[in-house]
Amino acid sequence: LTSVVYAFVPFAPPTYSIQTFVACNLAFSIYWDLHFFIVHKTVHKYGTLYKWIHKLHHTHKQPGVFTAYFVTYQSHVLTEQSVVIIGALLGLPRNVFTWIMWWGTLATFVEHGGHNVADIKLSPLPLTFGQLFTVFAPWSIVLGGTTPAEHDWHHEKFTTNYALNFSYLDKLFGSFHHGRVPGTL
Repeated sequence: LTSVVYAFVPFAPPTYSIQTFVACNLAFSIYWDLHFFIVHKTVHKYGTLYKWIHKLHHTHKQPGVFTAYFVTYQSHVLTEQSVVIIGALLGLPRNVFTWIMWWGTLATFVEHGGHNVADIKLSPLPLTFGQLFTVFAPWSIVLGGTTPAEHDWHHEKFTTNYALNFSYLDKLFGSFHHGRVPGTL
């Protein structure tokens, strides 16, 4: 159903300016993170909303790659489809949307995978996976990236780490937690 919805979204034509591509990517990423944070924190705060919208996703206390999109359709509409439609109505170029969905899906799978892969070298490249993530989303240096440990903590405790991609909102609103430290109980 999502593919059908996205097939009819009125995106702006692709941009061929690297400056426009980067600016739109940054603006849309920040907006999506803010939107997701507000919706996610709200549904966790109110029991009825949580049960109707988000509880299905939290049936797995130890998330895995395939639980990333184990969500109700209501949750998908509120945290993804509405954001995409708003972005399109505001002039989001189609190639920016395609990039964000491709990169975002990969990042979501990595985050839900439960393993910190930031230090894994990407042979034959002279980069680690974490450095590659920083290259493709350099604003995470300023806004704070998220880690699998932080996301796992959210699934374990439910009261922290609501943001999608950046930790600054959780830090600003007092809902940030680093998650478990490897080797400790």
